[in-house]
Amino acid sequence: MQLRINRLITFNGPTVLPTFGEFGKINEFTVEYFKKALFLNKPIGVLGSSNEFSDENLWWESEDNRPSKLVPCDPMYTVNKGEAEGLLFGGNLNTLCFLGGTDYIPDLNGAILFLEDEGESTSWTERRLFYLEQLGILSQIEGIIFGRPYQFTTDSPARSLESVLSYFGQRHNMPIVADVDIGHTSPMITLPLGMNVKLEARTSRPVISIDESATV
Repeated sequence: MQLRINRLITFNGPTVLPTFGEFGKINEFTVEYFKKALFLNKPIGVLGSSNEFSDENLWWESEDNRPSKLVPCDPMYTVNKGEAEGLLFGGNLNTLCFLGGTDYIPDLNGAILFLEDEGESTSWTERRLFYLEQLGILSQIEGIIFGRPYQFTTDSPARSLESVLSYFGQRHNMPIVADVDIGHTSPMITLPLGMNVKLEARTSRPVISIDESATV
């Protein structure tokens, strides 16, 4: 895969209007990790968790009259235990599935896959994970980092997002961590794609670390 040969690093993180254009000012947690990823010539290190978050969708052309409402939240947690290390790839689960069967699906062999879903439900997340499984991706990767849900619906109390992710973690014997501050929720961590990441999920409180610099 060309990315692996040339070590072309790209970034998954905030966008201009929804994030940097936040009413009042941008969230400090978001700024902290944006600077760590892009402004400093040193590793990001261990990823933290925000104490509060928002999944409000305030349209800047009609509702840009107040900050997004933040509510208390729990930190990232371990869904399925284990340890893994590999290059970090991923993005929006729905978008990734559109690449299936095309020449644009990345080589994810040995990777740590980060995923997030926007405005979806447990049933759709489960279907898309089954699709990745049918593509052979879930048997190739070393672990999954799943983002904090954004405007997410649980279709059945018996099939929570945690139970869906746990099913695939056990099925493929890989560590899975959930409620990481990535994706569409605010605040968010900027992730460097193509960098080596370590995932330690031996306890209920996992450790995710990026121990090499994304910039030179």
